Amino acid sequence: MTIGKRIFEAMKTRGYSEGELARRSGVPQPTIHRIVSGDVKSPRNDSIESIAKALSLDFTWLVTGKEAKKQGSNSVLSNKNIIEIPQFDIEASMGAGKFPPDYQQPVITITVDKDFFIRQGINITQSSKLSIITGIGDSMEGTFNDGDPIVINHEARSLIADGIYVFTLGEKLYLKRLQILPNCIRMISDNAKYPPYDIKDEELQQLVIHGKALFVWNGKRI
Repeated sequence: MTIGKRIFEAMKTRGYSEGELARRSGVPQPTIHRIVSGDVKSPRNDSIESIAKALSLDFTWLVTGKEAKKQGSNSVLSNKNIIEIPQFDIEASMGAGKFPPDYQQPVITITVDKDFFIRQGINITQSSKLSIITGIGDSMEGTFNDGDPIVINHEARSLIADGIYVFTLGEKLYLKRLQILPNCIRMISDNAKYPPYDIKDEELQQLVIHGKALFVWNGKRI
């Protein structure tokens, strides 16, 4: 994979256009376009450094496709403020439910500065419990869009407060808002076209919480 393709994949994951990346990095949009399209085979290091910073990616990985060594004080990944979030090829349904894959392996690892979470007002105690998955469907429209990459906190493995969760019900994987009621748990779609569904009685035994949604990877806080 080329530098341009790595940048393109990172842009797609974050929901950035070339113009948005230009705004965040200070690299002119035409330059970004030439790098992404492959017209520029050996882009300037200062441009790649600015792009890597804007995308919260490791410079060495962006240039070579290989992770920087974790030894030495100059290694980006040795910085205690840097965390890595795996993105999985998993689609959670914001509709009628999807069967989760049998085999789960990260397709990419996103490198993020912890200060990013602080700016979002999010307290993360275990960064190893974070992952990124994809939301599919339109029933959460208004909060998520179809195909949005969503950061999940897997520290939340039980339902102790209302919120948006990734969960299985029976054998299907969902990404929905859950509300605790006296005799049931209500599954709510933010899109008003879809009525709520009450999980109750024996069906409650089939509910397994996998994590709580934090925000869309393009920066939109939930």
